[in-house]
Amino acid sequence: MGASPLDIFKSTSKPAIIKRISGAYREPAELIEETIYRMDGTSVDVELYCHPIKIGETRALQTYVKDITERKQHEKVQYEMNIQINELASKIVPLLCTYSSSYIFK
Repeated sequence: MGASPLDIFKSTSKPAIIKRISGAYREPAELIEETIYRMDGTSVDVELYCHPIKIGETRALQTYVKDITERKQHEKVQYEMNIQINELASKIVPLLCTYSSSYIFK
C-alpha cells in the first residue's frame, strides 16, 4: 500500500527485523514474537515466521503473522496469579509437632 513493511514495527525492533529479513532469503527464519502496529495505530502481539520462496526467477519471502494477543493476556494473568500464590505461601508458617519424651502410651 505504498509503505515499507518495516512501518508496522516499533523503532527499537527495526534493526533486528532488517537482519532477520536478510537472513530469511537464504533459509527459513525462526518463529519469533513481536509487537506490530495495525493500520489504525493500535499495537498487537504476533508470532512471525518467514520462509524463502521463488516466484519465477524472483526471490521473495512468504511471511506468516498470527495474532497472539489472547494467549499473551492469559500468560499475564497466570504470571500474576503465580506471584499472588507465592506471596500467600511465604506467609504460611510451618508448625512442628513435638512430643514430650516423658509421655508414655499405655
